[in-house]
Order: sequence, then C-alpha cells, then structure tokens
Amino acid sequence: PAYRYKFEAPYERKVFSHDYAPNPFHAWIFLFLLPIWYIWREKFTNEFKKTFLWGIIGFVLLSLVSVWHPWIARYQVTFWTWVSIWIAVTIDTFWQKETFIKKFTLLFLYLILTFKFFYYFFNSSTLALKENQITGKKTIWNTPKEELYFLARPHLYEPFKKLAEQIIQRKCSKIGLVIYRTDEWEYPLWKLLHNRGFYPQIKHIQIPPDNLTKSLEDKNFQPCMVVEIDSHKNIAKIKTK
Repeated sequence: PAYRYKFEAPYERKVFSHDYAPNPFHAWIFLFLLPIWYIWREKFTNEFKKTFLWGIIGFVLLSLVSVWHPWIARYQVTFWTWVSIWIAVTIDTFWQKETFIKKFTLLFLYLILTFKFFYYFFNSSTLALKENQITGKKTIWNTPKEELYFLARPHLYEPFKKLAEQIIQRKCSKIGLVIYRTDEWEYPLWKLLHNRGFYPQIKHIQIPPDNLTKSLEDKNFQPCMVVEIDSHKNIAKIKTK
C-alpha cells in the first residue's frame, strides 16, 4: 500500500481501542454456530434463511471491495449486528426443547459480560478520563460534550475550537480545506461549526496529483478562506500562504 500507519500507543492498548479493536470473540461464536445452522436448518424459517443468505453475501462483498486498514472493524458492525439476531433466533428455537442450549446460553452470556470488562477498563480511548474520575477533577459528567469528541487526541481540541471560532468570526461561507493524510481528522471541524449554528460550504482543494480524488476537485470553487489540518502535527489553522 502507498500509506503506512504509525501506531503510537502500545499494541495492547490498541486492541482495546474504539478505533482498532478486532472482533475475535464474535467470529468464534459465528464459526461455532455455522454447523448448527446447517445441521438443523429445517428448524429455521425461510425468513431466517433469507436474512442469513443476504448477510453472508453482504459480508463477502465488503471483504472484496475493502482494502485492509486498522479501522475495518467499524464497517463490520452491520454484519455482527445481523449475527446477534441469528443468535437470538437460535436460542429462541431451541430454548424450550434442549436443556443443553439453556446451559450454553447462560455460559455464553457470562463470557460476553466477562469479556466486555476488558474493553471497559483497558480502553485506550477513555483510559485517561477514567484515571481522572478517581480524583473527581474530570469525569464524563462534567466534561463538555465537544471535548469528549477528542478523547483519542485531546491535544487537538483547542486548535480545532479556535479554528471554528475564527471561521465564524470572519463569516466565511466558502472554505477551502487542505489536508495531508488519508486518516485526517476532518469531521470535528464540521461538527464544531454545526454546533454553533454555522453551516459553510467546505471543499477540498490543493489535492496532491497522486491522490485518486484529484479528478474530482472543483477547480471553479473560490474559497474566501483556506484552512489546513494536520492532526499528526497538531495543526488546525487558517492557512496564510
């Protein structure tokens, strides 16, 4: 690939991060239930079978069109939501007839509850906030909502907030956006502006020639302000040159 990803936090922190967490537990459950759904397929309704078929097709298509990257788990949320529905239907189908299913379900729920505690207590996205909760200085209850957007990169809150206020102060309705990386934090700027009731037109400009979206650049767009964002260098400001 043309781009390399820099993992700043230790690997064990990334595993329990909102951005990088994998789905091994979900996958093992799905693989365990696959033979059950096949062997006892006659017990399930046509609606279940159709939903299962379309879910598998959707997952395969997603796997074919998506290039690997650290955040791929986000796109899998829909598929794992479908899996949870299939699991619920399976439990409901066998609950009244099979004692083993009842025991397995209770064990299954116990494992899920146990497993989720690791993500809660060791989540790198909120670990700093949890540490502050002990002293009572900063908690989820007294931290401004906008600041919570930047839990993963708290050092960017002030630059983005200042940039949003400057844009509103100048009443610029057409903004040219210059970014330098594929994983750039663009959306906080939109959110901060919208939170303040300001809805400008924002378009990417000065797109590098090797970027596949270069052909989509609107060359007729004339911004009244150009801003640049490089979150890896803590830059979110009005571009002066």
